[in-house]
Amino acid sequence: MILESKFIAAAVISVGLMLGGCSEPVQDSLVGSADFLDQNDDGVEDIIYEFEGDFYYELVDRNFDGEVDESHKYGLDDRIVSSKVDSNLDGYLETSISYEYGSVSKVNVDRVRDGLVDISFIYAEGEVVSAEKYYHQTEVEAARIGKIAFEFGYPISNEVIGTTEISSLEFSNKSQ
Repeated sequence: MILESKFIAAAVISVGLMLGGCSEPVQDSLVGSADFLDQNDDGVEDIIYEFEGDFYYELVDRNFDGEVDESHKYGLDDRIVSSKVDSNLDGYLETSISYEYGSVSKVNVDRVRDGLVDISFIYAEGEVVSAEKYYHQTEVEAARIGKIAFEFGYPISNEVIGTTEISSLEFSNKSQ
């Protein structure tokens, strides 16, 4: 369980690194339309830009299977607002990323695909400072929450797990 939490943190960090390569300024001539890029020259759109009001969206197919693996929302000033990412390429955008002034402020993960946050990472000045993971109640164990503290973006403690009375819905609402 500890290893899984640290692995997910590493995955989130790698997602953040990938965002830098996908985010290129959009030409003014594209405003009010949709355009796309074909990264592997197979004639199929791999990065699509869609415009809606004061925002535009960058939809990315990272593994060229025709499915959106990343969805990034930008303001017309090219500042990123939010992202949704399919980290394990299973067709479900389980990772939601929020940004403040272009830096990551929060990452929420829906591991069990029920629409609720199971893992939440809090960031300060673009670096992860804490993480919480909700462990669902089973027939043998009560619901639990695991917590890890971070410093300089790296875990500084093992996961501390304690029982909780809150439901997965309450955890999800608190995390958003």
